[in-house]
Amino acid sequence: MTPRAQRYLERARPLLENTSDESLVIAALYLRLAMEALTYRTLEGYSKRVPESVMQTWQPPQAVRALLQFEPNADQDFTIEIAEGDVPDLTKTEGVVWHHVAKHKALTSKWLRRHYHKVGKLLHAPQDSDRDFAAKADDATYLNSVYKELSEALSNQVVGSPFPIFTFNCTVCGSLVGRNAAELRAGKTATCLQNDCGAQFNAVQPIDEEIFVKPIQPGPPCTSCGQDIPVRPRKLTIGAEIVCSACGRSHLVVGHNWKYIAK
Repeated sequence: MTPRAQRYLERARPLLENTSDESLVIAALYLRLAMEALTYRTLEGYSKRVPESVMQTWQPPQAVRALLQFEPNADQDFTIEIAEGDVPDLTKTEGVVWHHVAKHKALTSKWLRRHYHKVGKLLHAPQDSDRDFAAKADDATYLNSVYKELSEALSNQVVGSPFPIFTFNCTVCGSLVGRNAAELRAGKTATCLQNDCGAQFNAVQPIDEEIFVKPIQPGPPCTSCGQDIPVRPRKLTIGAEIVCSACGRSHLVVGHNWKYIAK
């Protein structure tokens, strides 16, 4: 079956040869759909570790940032080559013949953030209904450059990551959190991808032992029992109610910097 991204690009191609407003708008739509399809095709390899809400509602720039938790080089270009011989010999530059295996062309988070929204602007009705031919030609040139980048990314021969992924349950919302194990050991944070959570964690173990994590920002202590209250960072707005899971006491957020009162 032809990948969805390829089908969208095939539909955009003939439209880009026409500089009419109607053709360019439809071409822009297909290019945005191709960006989404390419991004989610990559994320599907981690679908068991990604909340369904991410796959259903996140735009490509957000989704790529989530992908980088699993595959740090997911938005970088690279090639895979092999050669015969022992490892010490392969570190030498002379006499070693490397054979090309595959190439990975990535859409960087920065590229997606810029072009996903820029292409999206062309989907809105122009304020000036009398745009001249030069403006339309500029749009066509731009969209063709985006088409070229997407076509190269679609030709990827490498999908997925060989890196081990460490998973654990978020202590705030209970969702499964995944993070590249080497990155976590190196001091990078793991973020819960659940849309209304966003809790962050650090590894707290010696580098070669089993990984343990703890929240970067522990919850505020309950005014009744003193137990830390797990709080979803994205829910921390003035007026929010937080409930102690130990004793059930409710608290109301009335200011920043953990300013709250017993309710």
